[in-house]
Amino acid sequence: MRFFTPDLYVRFNSRNDEEADEAYQEWEVAAARYTQYLDTFRGRLTTQVRKLTELALHDAQILARIEEIQAVAQPFFQKESLTILLPTWSAVGIVTVKDEGQIRSLIYCLCDRIRIQPPPESWPFSAQGEHWLSDELELVTSQLGAALPGTFLHRILLSSGIVMEIPFTSVIVHEFSLVGIPQEV
Repeated sequence: MRFFTPDLYVRFNSRNDEEADEAYQEWEVAAARYTQYLDTFRGRLTTQVRKLTELALHDAQILARIEEIQAVAQPFFQKESLTILLPTWSAVGIVTVKDEGQIRSLIYCLCDRIRIQPPPESWPFSAQGEHWLSDELELVTSQLGAALPGTFLHRILLSSGIVMEIPFTSVIVHEFSLVGIPQEV
């Protein structure tokens, strides 16, 4: 996480009022910096990626996190009886959350594997019943600093302390309401 780091989140929730107040101020500065960063490329986002940046999923319950990879061999060269196959793959990542009477599935078309950063050793919060704490969207750049059009990295800090890094090219935000559906007692 570049803006909303796990350390900042821990200090923001400190029992020490002075430390929590200081972290609150840092959080506000980080939020302003993140908004400025997003504004540098917001106009180039597809509707669905823009929708992803507008979601407020803090405290949403994580119902599932899935990565499905499909290996495929594509013909690279064919001539008479000779075929050279080029191994390729396609993958999707799905994060499903429950929040405020809604189920949302974020379905990512991955351009690389999802990476999981482990929690800091001193992570004070429970790893049980994961919830969404914060997230950041980053426009991926080359080693030379040039933007790679249509390539993004979505970082999500979870209550277990892990950070998911989801590299993707497109996303679908699928939502349905639980209002009117009988709930289990």
